[in-house]
This record gives sequence, structure tokens and C-alpha cells, in this order.
Amino acid sequence: MAFQPKSYRKFMVASASAALVGSAVAPAVSAATAAEDFSDVTEDTRHYEHINALYDMGVVSGYTDGTFGPDNNLKRSEAAEMIFTARGFNVDADYELTLTGVPDRIDGIVAELEEHGIFEGNAEGEFNADVELTRSQMAKVVVEAFDLMPEGEVEESDFSDRGETSLNTYVDVVAQLGIADGYTDGSFGVHDSILRKDFSKMLHNAWKLWNEENSSVTVNEVGTVTNLVTGVYSVSLPLENLDGATTDSEVTLDVDGETVTLEYLADEEAFYNGNVQGYTEAELKDAEVIYDVEDDTEEPSEPSDLGTAEDLGGEALKLVPGVYTLSIPAENVDVADDATLSVTIDGKTKELEYLAEEDVYFTDVNADSEEAVLSGSVSAN
Repeated sequence: MAFQPKSYRKFMVASASAALVGSAVAPAVSAATAAEDFSDVTEDTRHYEHINALYDMGVVSGYTDGTFGPDNNLKRSEAAEMIFTARGFNVDADYELTLTGVPDRIDGIVAELEEHGIFEGNAEGEFNADVELTRSQMAKVVVEAFDLMPEGEVEESDFSDRGETSLNTYVDVVAQLGIADGYTDGSFGVHDSILRKDFSKMLHNAWKLWNEENSSVTVNEVGTVTNLVTGVYSVSLPLENLDGATTDSEVTLDVDGETVTLEYLADEEAFYNGNVQGYTEAELKDAEVIYDVEDDTEEPSEPSDLGTAEDLGGEALKLVPGVYTLSIPAENVDVADDATLSVTIDGKTKELEYLAEEDVYFTDVNADSEEAVLSGSVSAN
């Protein structure tokens, strides 16, 4: 993804609810593995590592009969719950649901996903909760859910059925990012219903990419909360604990959807707010920390002008009419070892190659005369 002038670190807290899929029930908090808790899953099950990882995160659960159904097709309602939980969303108390045909138990979940543009209905506004999700639709859902659409050009995939869906760009993205692959016959299966085990792989891979950019940190992990008087707290976050932050960073807390702003105190070398009210100490300690960091990418350096080829002791040798070789002794060029040299002659620039055996910079150029070659401007990057 393209670099921005500033990058932002928003630290998420996972949703407390586990995804309920089909007639599933939420898993109990346990150290058990998916292979231990599901009768139809073993460590040899295809994509087991992804199934087990999501199960451990509380993102997936099984059916009431103790199975996971790895080879079952996935319904849109099931996919919605799992993505909602994986992204750590919370249901807004004042949510508005515009889609129809949504089961009551997940109407808040679907409303949240609709608000984020992750799920849409058909032309009639129907959610189609029991309709099976296709593989190309899944590609779109995970790309949108985890904001994985590259800002630059997307590399076109070579799946044989890529042209059979209007969602082919999303198929390209999941292939490019290694989120999903296709079948052995060279197709992606754009219209095939996605299996629960294949869904698990795509969801987990997408989550891992997103999680690399959104590491989880709370106030309790990087700072302190102090009770000053009844109902009033101070929050202090030492600068050294905020990786990548500077004294000019804007630091805020997300406390159950509400924002608390902190200011930098130079004497304390910390971001601080000494009058936080309306929350419990536990809520403040669990609050998400959001701050901007300076972009650490270096701006491209401007080429440094070293003078003309003649100034640097360059020699020009005519090969054929209009073509010359130019060599410049390396000892005459004071640049870093990894610098790239180029020469500009009559508005055309040519890079010089370093020849270790001769200890010279060398290239062939098109020019009208030896004088034109030697008067060429040499620069280093």
C-alpha cells in the first residue's frame, strides 16, 4: 500500500461476542483446540491451522451436534457474524438497519457491516441471510472488511474464469496478497459456493494482514490511570511507550466509541489528561489508544551535480559514428559506495556502470562529438 504523509495506529479491542454460525452456539472459553472440540475436524483437515486459529480467537464456532462442517457451504449470515467478530466491531446502540430479511439475532451485526460497506443487499434491499456466499463474493467481503485494496495498480490474476465475474478485481487482490488461491485446473471458482474451511483460510489470512497494521494496545499496556477524586481520573501515556510517536503526535483514547484527547507535557515526557470524567477506571484502562506517527520513509534524494565528464577526468572513445564510450576514473568521483552515477548529454540521461576491474564508471552514449560527451553533466544519486 502507498505511503501517506502520516500513518495512523489505531489499536483495536476484539469484540466480546463470538461468532454464532448456522445453528451454532458460542464456544466456552477454553484452551482446547478445534481438533479436540469438533468431531469432524482433525489436524489433517485441509486448512486446519486457519480453522484452529479462528476458533482460538473466538471467531468461529461449530454446530450444536459438535461438528464444524468444514465441507459445508457458507451462508451469508454465517459469514457476516464471523467477519464482525474478526474485525472487533461492536453493535451501535442506535443502529439503523435498512436491509430486510435479517434474522433478529444478527440485525445489529448486519447493520454495522452495512454501515462499513462490507455487506450489501440485492436490488430489492434483501440481505439473503440463507443464501450461500460465492468465492468471488467472499473475495470482495474480506478485501472491504479489512481495507486491503491496494492504492496502486492491482496485478491481474491469471485464473481462467476471472472474466466471468464483475468482482474480478477483488479476486485479483486476494490472489496478489496471498489470501486465497484457485483450483488445480487453473480456475478460481468465481461462482462456486465457498466452503467453511476455505472461508476460514481466506478470513484468517486477511485478518493477519490487517492485524500487522493494527496491533492491539490499550491504555493499561502503555500508560497509567489514576483516581484523583471520586469520578475523576488522570491518564498518562509516556512518549517512550508509544512506538513511533513524536511530541507533535495527536493522541486520543477511544472509550466505548467516545473520544478522549490527551496533550503532551514536556516536563513529564508523556501525553496527559488530568480531568477525565464519566468513565470507570476499568473502561479507561481498556480504552483503545490512537495516535499518528511520522512517516519514516525517506524522501528521494536530489541528484548531486559532480561537474562535467571532462572535469572528472573522463575519456571519450568513438566506436562508430554517433556512438562513444565514456569512462570516468572512480578515484576522481567522491561519492558513497552505493551511489548511482549518470551522465546527461543533450538532454538525455544515461546511467554509468561501475567496472571493478578497471575501477572506472563506464557507459556508451549517443553524441555528435567527443566534445559533446566530455561536456556532459555527471550527477550522483
